[in-house]
Amino acid sequence: SLYGVLEAVYGLVFDAGDQTIDAGLADATEARHLHIPKGSAVLLLQRRSYAGGVCAELGVSTYRADRYQVHTALGRPPDFS
Repeated sequence: SLYGVLEAVYGLVFDAGDQTIDAGLADATEARHLHIPKGSAVLLLQRRSYAGGVCAELGVSTYRADRYQVHTALGRPPDFS
């Protein structure tokens, strides 16, 4: 995988990250690539990955809202006492 190469060849190991998901409307270019009408609902994702506190990756993606699913695992919060 790309991440395996980054680690093995370049010593780059991602140790943190964050991702934001926003609602949006497809512009003409996105609509053409996604095969949907312009102005259709889309999900806009922006991901940042960090290595040693430095942002080493930025990913920006647009997904069809009608073909995307978000799954979140829920658990008991840690005891901070």
